[in-house]
Order: sequence, then structure tokens, then C-alpha cells
Amino acid sequence: MNTRPSLLFYCQHSRGIGHLVRSLALAAGLAERFQVVLLNGGPLPKGLKVPVGIKVIDLPPLGFDANMQLVSRDHRCDLERAQQLRQKIILEIFHSLRPNVLLIELFPFGRKKFANELLPLLEEARIARRPRPVVVCSLRDILVGQRRDQQSHDDRAAEVANRFFDAILVHSDAKFARLEESFHPQTALRVPVCHTGFVSRDQKNSVAPRPARKPRVIVSAGGGLTNAEPLLRTAIEAYQLLRQAEDIEMKVITGPFLPAEAWNALSALSRREKGLSLRRFVPDLLAELRTASASVSQCGYNTALDILRSGVPALVVPFEQGNDDEQMNRARRLERMGALRVLEQKNMSAQRLTEEIRALLQFKPQALQLDLNGAQYSVRILERLVHERRVGKTRFSPVITTVQGLLLSATTRRVLRDQLKALLPAPNMLGPCRLRHARLRPGRKLMGYYDARVRVEGTERYRVRPIVVTWRLDGKAAWLKGRDALTEMQAEALRQGVAAPFRQLTAELPEWGMHIQVSPLDAQFPQLVRLLDPRHVRDMLAAAHAASGAASDRPRPDGYAVTSIRYLPGSCHVLRYDPLHAAKGGAVFAKLYTGQEGARAFRVATQVADWLAEHGEGVATVRPLAYVAEDRVVLYPGLSGAPLSKHLRRPGPGVAGCLERAGAALHALHRLPQAVASPLQPHDFAAEASMAARASDYIPALLPSVGAAIDALLDRAREVHERLPQEPPTFAHRDFKSEHVWITPGQLTLIDFDRCCLADPALDVGKFFVDLQCSYAAYDQSGLEQAQERFLAGYAPGAPEERLLRARLYEVVELVRMSVPRVPLFDHNWASGIVRLIARAQTVMNDLELVLGLPATHYCCGEPHDLSARGNQP
Repeated sequence: MNTRPSLLFYCQHSRGIGHLVRSLALAAGLAERFQVVLLNGGPLPKGLKVPVGIKVIDLPPLGFDANMQLVSRDHRCDLERAQQLRQKIILEIFHSLRPNVLLIELFPFGRKKFANELLPLLEEARIARRPRPVVVCSLRDILVGQRRDQQSHDDRAAEVANRFFDAILVHSDAKFARLEESFHPQTALRVPVCHTGFVSRDQKNSVAPRPARKPRVIVSAGGGLTNAEPLLRTAIEAYQLLRQAEDIEMKVITGPFLPAEAWNALSALSRREKGLSLRRFVPDLLAELRTASASVSQCGYNTALDILRSGVPALVVPFEQGNDDEQMNRARRLERMGALRVLEQKNMSAQRLTEEIRALLQFKPQALQLDLNGAQYSVRILERLVHERRVGKTRFSPVITTVQGLLLSATTRRVLRDQLKALLPAPNMLGPCRLRHARLRPGRKLMGYYDARVRVEGTERYRVRPIVVTWRLDGKAAWLKGRDALTEMQAEALRQGVAAPFRQLTAELPEWGMHIQVSPLDAQFPQLVRLLDPRHVRDMLAAAHAASGAASDRPRPDGYAVTSIRYLPGSCHVLRYDPLHAAKGGAVFAKLYTGQEGARAFRVATQVADWLAEHGEGVATVRPLAYVAEDRVVLYPGLSGAPLSKHLRRPGPGVAGCLERAGAALHALHRLPQAVASPLQPHDFAAEASMAARASDYIPALLPSVGAAIDALLDRAREVHERLPQEPPTFAHRDFKSEHVWITPGQLTLIDFDRCCLADPALDVGKFFVDLQCSYAAYDQSGLEQAQERFLAGYAPGAPEERLLRARLYEVVELVRMSVPRVPLFDHNWASGIVRLIARAQTVMNDLELVLGLPATHYCCGEPHDLSARGNQP
């Protein structure tokens, strides 16, 4: 009986064979420890050997044509039928194999056109039980980085990775290329990223004696499908010139997918050339290169590794088409390291290539010491993940299974989509629905916040529409209390046209205890309908600009596009207004309030802006445009520049200075006289600890041991706080974090003063430290301590040491509170994520106790292995 864990490996090669070759090399290593089943999505080239121990299942083959359109590679099956068959086969194999590991090559960082078969597979893996597979992405060293929609592509990839994947294996030596260098999402990537080293074919050849080189040039072009013919044809023409002065041979390897007409043309061109041979495919390119004098090729992943391992003098002509910069990126890196020479495709001609080959024959490539053991390291990582999944790391209540079942199950998704379709004029107007946030009140209700993409009537464009779904867990239909108000709002939204294309904005399923509410409904914020009406917005902003005394000779927008930035019914709404003509002004943001909170926010922000303008020394804040009392909304101008949080994702030489300036900015805020923004509400440590307790009050119902640890931790924090010297309260921002610190032209700008209060200044320092921890952990970056030191260099001169000690206590409390927004309830790694954050809070507390000479407190939180091995990671 085979007791090895099973592994299902999905690989789709669409234009060449590089992805397939690398996947087979990886699968060969995995087969030593796993039962490997490879789902092959493209044609399998003749002559390509499948390693022993791998079962290959060929799906109906798909690929891209010359225009990058998805096509069927089997003439017996059209595209639509092939896609249907593939999805059916994939799910059948998954359910019959019940794999311990689901390994997917490239997606979601590529293969967007195959999402229709991969997302259902990932959904099934997510809700699978006994065993639920470890889901991992297998990724090459460098990603394409110049798509027209690159930012939205990266953001979407991060969201899918965070939702479905347990780990990302980047098959690169981190010294050569790291994922964050070609992947820049605005959404933090929370999935662990492991750089495994390069995955190369047939490592046995690496230690074999190197044979003597022959006077031969090897010309290759990968699979032969993507822009191969110009390189191959030019090489043959160059050989005709080269033979006039050099006694040398040339072997041209076209690739198995070179179109027949191109093969015939190259055959005719090379037919009478002595010493020139033409081959469609060779089973071992490395062996060919080890005996050659020179190589001319593109610069795909596998070809580049074969060049490096063989030591052959190489000229690469990287594939370039549209925005595909992956090969050029790799080639330039290797060129800077002295490993090969580069010729750009646009500069290629027979004469130039002849000259380059002659120079190449004198070129001595540098030997590089790169990690080529990616397959072996990947095996170790996957074995560890499978073991952890089997033994389980955290004891949790069955309630979490119920909650995540409501949020994630295929049945819930189907019911939600059916209900939304019924609210629209046509079912095909509804696009994907993305779950972005969830809230739980144990024993009462569960709320899911979705972004639904809805097609704009009469166009092919889609717009995002926020949706809130509430499940009552206590059997009470609490939304009935506000039904009249919602009905009135819905009628107004329909009259003003802001409900479109929805014909109705609510739906109820009593048998599910389920209530669906579509933006702009919110009984607590009845002004939301008006503030989404472009006509009202135009008039309101015109009046606001006029009242502010803005220059009247500047043309004013005659209309605005309205976007909902944040839709949290009963809590918070933020809207964005963009002029239809950019030349007539910039964006304006609208923040809605209830009661007198808006007037207070406007007053405080204005007074702080006035004081900083006089005393800030390079620090400013966004001055609100206006407070519109009848709409209870504060209007803010848009900012140029970028938040510090964005700079922290890709730390450069200037980030240290930005952190120091952020520290100086906070120091300036703490010097702001209380009378400037008075009256302000006092807020002490006890109030902050109580807020953290309330924010995490759902955790005990799901993770009882972690709930007990949180209670003990907060109690201990209160005790320690009473032992520390105190100082008078100052003006405090109370939400000081990197996304509220903007690096703008000529100065640093602070935003969002809604929570400001009179408090211990240590509160802001502790919160900012937690924000830095989470940022550096999310992007797997080193240098956290140095970042904190730079911040303190700007903040701490003259600050009492006791303040920094109290800041560590606020850090503990903030780590507990941050467990809610930082670890989504619908993340299938939710439990381990919560344990890591609370374990980090415990570590900070223990360090502080050590500094103060107090006995260390030990807490029970999850499995001991979680705390000891991962407690130092937020």
C-alpha cells in the first residue's frame, strides 16, 4: 500500500514549453516523496520524456494564437466545449484523488484566462474536509511587469492568493530575483512566500565531466511558437555570412510548436548550407550546450538555466512583444553579472548577428553561484506543510466551521448570486462577487461585505457595487425594525436614478435567516442617496468651492463620477467625486457622519491645519473644503503624492528619511496646545484596553484558548500600566499609521483626525510600531528594527524614556485589537493568523516585563509549537 501523500499538480503551457519543462523538473523531485498526478493543459511535445513516478493526465489542450486569443489545440473540439470538458475533468480528478497538496503553476499571478476552471477548483479545495489540501502556487523567478492594467492585475492576484493559498513557492535564488521586485500589489500579500532556489532539469549532468567543446553554434527558441521565426531566420542568414570567414557549424533547434509554414520556409533557406542542421526538438538542450562553442537563443527560465549550467558563451535575444518584459528583465540581470551578452530584438539583423557571434566566440562568461536546488527545497517545504495540516496547530470551536461555511460555501454563493440576479433587469448583468470583509457577533449575527461587479446598462463596462449580507444566528429578523426607513430610501434611490441598474435594493430569505442590502441603503445615513446623485454632488461642490473663496476664474466641473470607497452600513461611508474632465479640477472625498460628529471633525481638522501651517516646519494636514450641515458630510480635497504605507512596500534609500520625518511629525502633533482643538474627549489606557477587548470579543467563541489568553494579556497590561510613571495627556491622533502619513511634494501631510483626543502620547507611538510590524511582516521584509529606530530618531529627542515603555504596552493592546482587521474571518488560515498576532503581543509583554524586572507571565494560546516557532511574527 502506498502511504506517500498525494499531490495534484496543475500546469498550463500556452505559448511555449517552458512552464511544462520546469513543472516536470519539479514534479520529478516531488515524486520521490509524493504520489504526483500532473494535469497537463497543453499539447505534450513528441520526444519530451515524462519523469518516472509521475502520472500525467492530459486535459483538452488549450493555448494562445498569434493574437493572444485563447484557442483549442485539438481540431476535434472547439474552445467552449474544451473548457467545459476541462472543468469537469479537473473537478473529477480532484474529488477522486483527494490530494494532500494542490499545487498550481503560475495562477493567480498569471493565467487569468483560465480562472473559469481554476477558481472552482480552489473553491472546492477550500471547503474540502478530511483532508483539506495544502494549496500552493509554483512561481517562476520574474513576472511580467508592464501590463496595461498592471496595478489592478497585481491587486487581484494578491486578493486571490490571500483567499485561497497557503504558500507561494518562488523558484528563484533570492539573491537573483525576489517576488516583490516584479509584483507590487496595493493589497498586502499575507501568504507566506518561500524562495526555493531555481528548479533545473537533470541535476546529475551538473556534476558530470564537461566534454570538449566543438566549433558549433546552437540556436534555439524555446517552444518555437512565440516570435521564434525572426530569430531563427536571421541566425541562418548570419551563418551564411559567418561561414565565409569561420570554420564552424550551426545547429538550429526550432521548438516543437513552430508552425508548419515557418518550418518549411526555414528548411528551404537552410537546405544547401554545409554544416547547418535543423531540428524541431532535442530532448536535452543542456547536453547540446555543454559541447558547443556558442549559444544564440531567447532568454526563458529553462534556457537561461541551461546556459548558466553549461558555461557556454551565450548571446540572448529576449522575447519582447507588447508589454511582456519578463525575458528582458532576466537577460539584463544576467548581463550585469557577466554571465551572457544581450542583443535587443529591434536591433537584430543578419550582419549584426554575425558580428555578435564573432564577438561571442571570444567571450568568457562569469560563473555564477546560484542556488539550483529548488526542487529539493520545495519537497521539504511541502512535506512540512502537509505534516502541519495533519497534526493540526490550533484547537478551535466548531462554530468557525459554521461561520466559514456560511461565508464560503458554494451553496451560499449560488443563493446570493440568484438573489442579486433577481434584483437586476437581466441575469447576465451580474459579474463576480468578491467577499472583502466579515463581522461576527457570536450568537447574534454574521455580516459579509461584498463587492459585486455589475454591468452598466447599454455597455460592456462593469462597475463595483457594494453589497452587505446579514445572517441572523439568533433567529430574529432585526432588520424588520428599520424596514420602513429602508423602503423610503429605496424609493428615493429609484427616483434619483442612483439605484440603477438594480430594480430593488433588498432581498430576504427567512429560511436562511439571510438579508441582502445593496448600496446606497443605510437607515443610519439617509443622506447617502443624495450624496451619490451626480446632480446633487455638482451643486453641492459648486457651493462649497464658492463658500471657500476659491478662485472664481477657474473653470468648474460640469459633472462628477461618483465612486463608493467605503460602504459599512451603520458605521462609515466614504465617497469619491472625480470631475468628468480632469482639467477642471481634482478629486474630492466625502466622509459622512451622524449627529454632530461631522461638525466636530471639520472643526478639529481645520484648527489643526491652521496650527501646523504656522508651527509645523514641513508638516501639514489636509484642510477640509467644507462641512455641509444639511448633508452631514465633510468634503476633503484629493492629495498628490503617496502614503508612507506604499513606500514601505518597496523600501528604498529615501524610506529611512520618510520614517524620521514621520517621527518628527508626530512629535509636532504632541506639542499642539490643547486649546487649539478643544474641546477634546479624554481617552486613557483603560478605555483603549476595553476597546481592544470589545473588538476581539468574538474570538473566545471560535478559539476558546486564545480568548482566555487575550483576557489574561489585557489584565496583565492594565496591572503593568499602573506601575509605570505617567505624564499629562496631550493632543493625540489616535489612528497614527503609515496610510495616514502622506509623502507629498515639499512636505509631509497627515490625514484623518476623526479619532483625535486627549491621551497619553505613548498611544500614537505604540500604534505606529504595530503598523510597522504588520507592514514588514506582510511583505516578508527585513529591517523592522532599523525602521523603528529611524522613526524614533525623528520623534524621541527629548521624549521621556517612560513614554517609550508605555508605548510598548499600547503596542500589546493594539496587537490584540488589530487581530480583527488584519486577519479576515473568511481566511482559511484565520486561526493560525490570530494565534500569531496574539503570540506576538505576548512576546512584547514578556520583553517589557524583563526590562522592568517583573516576573514573566506565561499564557496558554493555541498549540505550543505555534507560539515558540512563530510568536515573533505579527
